[in-house]
Amino acid sequence: MGELQQCKRVLLLPIDASEDGGKIVTWTLENLARSGDLLYLLHVVPERKFEVIGGDAAETIVSEDEAAEIQVVEDAKDFIKTRILSLIDQKQTPHKVEIVRFRTDAKSVGDVIVERAADLNAAAVVMKKHDIGAIRAFFVGSATEHVAHLCKQPVVVLH
Repeated sequence: MGELQQCKRVLLLPIDASEDGGKIVTWTLENLARSGDLLYLLHVVPERKFEVIGGDAAETIVSEDEAAEIQVVEDAKDFIKTRILSLIDQKQTPHKVEIVRFRTDAKSVGDVIVERAADLNAAAVVMKKHDIGAIRAFFVGSATEHVAHLCKQPVVVLH
């Protein structure tokens, strides 16, 4: 936590395992980050959901494959190392990476981001709006919209 206290500002960048993560980092480095800032990368890895396949639910829940769960986290780490940290290292910008495993939907991912922004007293949260479609946005919601409505810290939404 000492690293956070030494920086002038913390910029929270929620990223996922898509090309948008690189776009968020690049935009932030080119347009918002200043000397003394810390980029705090937050990646929420959704846990796999249980699947009921019929019969007595207590007896027919398919157990989660722990090796697959571990592989998802390892894949996230590899993506961040190869696609994201190389961009940050070129600019020699201080950074911290947090990977959170969480049973998620758009609202709960948004809640994790809002909570972390408050905990860090982030100077800004920089997110990318995903084109998830009108129907899915209506029923499931958007983490970006959720954060934009609830976060007390400034939110920058890239389109």
